[in-house]
Amino acid sequence: MAIVLIFLARGIYWAYTFSDYFESPWEFGDIVVLLFILVVSSFYIIPAMGILQGRKYGYYLALFMLSLEIPLSLLLFPIYPLAILFGALILALLFYFILKNRSYFQEFDKTDKKVIFGLVLGVILFLLSYGYWLTLPTPQEYYKMISKEAREKGDWRICDKLKDGIFWVKGWESLGGYRSECIKDFAVAKRDAGVCRSISSINVRFNCYVDVAQELNNKSICDLIDEEIVNYGLQLGVNKIERCKGLV
Repeated sequence: MAIVLIFLARGIYWAYTFSDYFESPWEFGDIVVLLFILVVSSFYIIPAMGILQGRKYGYYLALFMLSLEIPLSLLLFPIYPLAILFGALILALLFYFILKNRSYFQEFDKTDKKVIFGLVLGVILFLLSYGYWLTLPTPQEYYKMISKEAREKGDWRICDKLKDGIFWVKGWESLGGYRSECIKDFAVAKRDAGVCRSISSINVRFNCYVDVAQELNNKSICDLIDEEIVNYGLQLGVNKIERCKGLV
């Protein structure tokens, strides 16, 4: 059971680590990124399920993954010597215990073949998805494209193609993101403080008023700052309207 839990934990850890490799928020290609995460984590979760059921595919896949991880982890030894040494030791012990308990696993049959074949297809899908992802613009490039399109067409609503917040988590839009930055770019370019109201992020919305006021060299623009920004500033002990005027 301990081996199963370790493999499950590794699957979750690598899913999180791999997802962090992609710049958030994912403006496009969410399905592609999810495919990456599912394929990577499945190489730990599926062996864990196989070991739990005493299936031979769990035995072979677990040994395969450990055979990859142990030498790869040792490559990082010069950077994190103690942590890598400790981790490699645990992985080596797992390898030993799985080999020692080979008799626990059933004979290799059609079920094992199907699972391993499915994982091979998963790897192919992973490589195809990764190749497709490489052809896409980065989130930063995509943001610049949409921001430029909105300004050229004179419609800030084009910025709705972008996202705010982190991933798809509802309620995190106040953290800001490419949509808010895109609308701010539009408002500053058009010198239209009224557009700033459409920005969901409090900080970006405040910066929008400041930037427009600076463009127009008009401190009265700061008086348009909404109540939400004012209340947020009061919580921090800052008068946002006066702060804005001081920056113009």
